[in-house]
Amino acid sequence: MAGLHILIEKLLQDYQKLLKEELKKSGRELTPVQYKILYEVFFHEGLSIKECAARLATDLTTFSRQVQSLEKSGLMKRQTNKSDKRIVQLYLTANGTDTVDRMTVNINDRLIEKLSDLNDFEEETIVRSIAHLSKKMRVT
Repeated sequence: MAGLHILIEKLLQDYQKLLKEELKKSGRELTPVQYKILYEVFFHEGLSIKECAARLATDLTTFSRQVQSLEKSGLMKRQTNKSDKRIVQLYLTANGTDTVDRMTVNINDRLIEKLSDLNDFEEETIVRSIAHLSKKMRVT
């Protein structure tokens, strides 16, 4: 298992390259970091800025600048929490939701295309293994 780290690093690099290609094809001026922010808020609507930055392991200052850029692009909005004014929550606009929907489909299609030469058992094994590894990585 000594090569596992190298394999995961290579997989991450390849995924990052695929993500950049899809972002470029979309015509949106989004960076991979901005897309990941949109993606996180898509699945966790109303997440606070602090929580979202922590989930993405990004420092708060850098994260806030990215959110500001996404707001200016009309993809995201901030809203102060009604019960605790110190908390700022993140929401996608309709345009932001549409962007994540389209990008998710496009990226998923590309990944399926990459696995197209595998039989069903091999594909299922890879998907299950990645899901299992992801779950184990989240447990501290």
